[in-house]
Amino acid sequence: MFPTRLPPPAIALMLGMFTFIAWRQAPAQPLDGGRPLLVVIKADDLTDEKRGIHPGWQRFVDFIVSRQMKAGIGIISRSLEGDKPAYFDWIRKLHASGSFEFWNHGYDHKRWTDNTGTPKWEFAGTSEDEQKLHLEKSAALARDKLGITFRTFGAPFNQTDDATARLLAADPDCKVWLYGEPGKTPPAIFIALRPKGIVLEPTALKPDFAAFEKSFRKISPAPPPYLVLQGHPSFWGDSEFAEFVRIIDFLTAQGAEFITPEELAARSSQARSSP
Repeated sequence: MFPTRLPPPAIALMLGMFTFIAWRQAPAQPLDGGRPLLVVIKADDLTDEKRGIHPGWQRFVDFIVSRQMKAGIGIISRSLEGDKPAYFDWIRKLHASGSFEFWNHGYDHKRWTDNTGTPKWEFAGTSEDEQKLHLEKSAALARDKLGITFRTFGAPFNQTDDATARLLAADPDCKVWLYGEPGKTPPAIFIALRPKGIVLEPTALKPDFAAFEKSFRKISPAPPPYLVLQGHPSFWGDSEFAEFVRIIDFLTAQGAEFITPEELAARSSQARSSP
């Protein structure tokens, strides 16, 4: 069931308020006095809806645009099968804007327990051939239906194994692995690490500003160079979305810069090569 749908006037009013807040808050100096804190919003689980674009996704992208931010959106690629012109056009338009990077979040996003009681995920515990098929199907759907080449991969449930690492290493298009494992990541792929001790949704699917601020204050004396924050906009009702907005306001006040996963990889490579 969808979260409460806001009437159009209320949405317009809220977005106007958000834009005003963003305008009047001048970003603070970067935490380390030099480079800004880079933030990637890792928005998971985009899929199509019979009634059109899920209102949670529409509210999320409208907010990102109103704040002149950028974000990464993970597509469950099975949703690209069939003829869905409105859905495809919506993705293409957002991709063309440059504010959003659409990335490979698997083909079917499944997890299950086999008949021996062993847990399995789309990219963990399955055969290399199965994983390869799902990566290839996802890439083909994005290319054929959207005209997009996936540059970033993030596994469903963030569950992967050695087969996943081998397949990503063999994919010349893959440049970024969201929440990849340091010991498994191929050298040519940038690993966007999961932040330690700080999350957008400390309780499953629920942003929490108080918990986020408390965790951030603990790391602020020695902040990481970037944060990749995972969220699920289609599961956020009004209260969850309001918490997300408070977190963005807080990070903006800290001088954060919101970018896409591929941009993070490029910026991180530049930083490593700088004297």
